[in-house]
Amino acid sequence: MSRRRRVLWALGFYGLGIVSVLGFRQVVNDTTLADRLVAPLILPDTSGQADVIVVPAAGVTGFCTPNRNSLQRVLLAVRLYRAGRAPRLFFSGGAPK
Repeated sequence: MSRRRRVLWALGFYGLGIVSVLGFRQVVNDTTLADRLVAPLILPDTSGQADVIVVPAAGVTGFCTPNRNSLQRVLLAVRLYRAGRAPRLFFSGGAPK
């Protein structure tokens, strides 16, 4: 195989990798795929009290706009807080660098 052909193959695979990563990122941010993938790992909720409700970050889309998973976590944390399950909320994450 000639050098030019190997370079073209390498560039093609590199481009395919970039398109795959960006496409997967879009799917995770705009669909419920991530939630469905981890659903078997989620334990049922208990009725107990806690010292704090921890809300893990789930990424952002665009200019520091939370994605769907982040919003769902925040809404659930607020519902639990208003139900009196814990006196404090702790949000992790921050602006991407």
